[in-house]
Amino acid sequence: ILAIAAQFIYALVAVFDKYLVTSKTVLHPFSYAFYVSILSAFSVGIFFFDWIKLPFGISVPSFSDLVIPNAAVVGLSLLSGIAMFVALVNLFEGLSKSDASDVVPVVTSISAMATLLFEFLFLAGVFNGQKLLGFFLLAAGTVLVSHLKFNREVIFHTCMSGVMFAVYYTLIKFVFNLTNFDSGFLYTRIGLVIAALAVIALPSYRARIFRKLQDRPVSKRKAGAYVLATKTLAGIASVMTLKAVQLGSVAVVQAIAGVQFLLLIVFSAIFGRIVHEHFGEKATPVDIVHKGVAATIIALGLFVMFT
Repeated sequence: ILAIAAQFIYALVAVFDKYLVTSKTVLHPFSYAFYVSILSAFSVGIFFFDWIKLPFGISVPSFSDLVIPNAAVVGLSLLSGIAMFVALVNLFEGLSKSDASDVVPVVTSISAMATLLFEFLFLAGVFNGQKLLGFFLLAAGTVLVSHLKFNREVIFHTCMSGVMFAVYYTLIKFVFNLTNFDSGFLYTRIGLVIAALAVIALPSYRARIFRKLQDRPVSKRKAGAYVLATKTLAGIASVMTLKAVQLGSVAVVQAIAGVQFLLLIVFSAIFGRIVHEHFGEKATPVDIVHKGVAATIIALGLFVMFT
């Protein structure tokens, strides 16, 4: 229930991310990635609610469970932050130039394939016939979307985003192997904030972030409200997913991610028809069939690979 509900929220977030980086009244992709990363600092707020008792045996992260990090945890957390920031920049660049219902399945597919490869290389993972079949289905679904839908620029951004998300998740796994869940959750988010702050220390990037923000006619307050609302939802979905992993099987949770793609098609069709000029989703019958076939193949690949 937690995993499926999280994918429902993620699908909504993806559509609104598309709006935020496509609409000419809000944010540019690079600026959006910066503010999303900075907002990760607010995730520490969840630790103040460790007294709340939740159903299904879920425990809220607690300050009392934090462990002082060693050098390896600090270094890996910083690297994971850099990887996540690069992944976000490229994801939002891709969303600004193509449909969310095309970009998100491809990014997830490439991330899953790269994660499997990294697991084999660095975490003593094992390839078997089922994983290879899942790998093939993911690749086929990715080609079906990207070959017919994407130009070279979008292909680059989606591939870079997928690979960097895989790097992020692999580093997260190393961190969790070295410390407990609550500590890893906090330190990796601190790493993301530090990575974002390091970016504005460079004059060229600082000018890029704040100049791009000023180029948009919307007020900073309105833009901030959009970002805060969307990322609050994303944060809730993230905690739900991590808790689903804690309570059950990582493989099942990853396989359920395929539900997001099918929901994205529904949301894209709805929003694309109602406010196409802002969401920019192609929602003709041919497009929906194309999206449905590709998303189903990728979702099936995830299910085969992770179950």
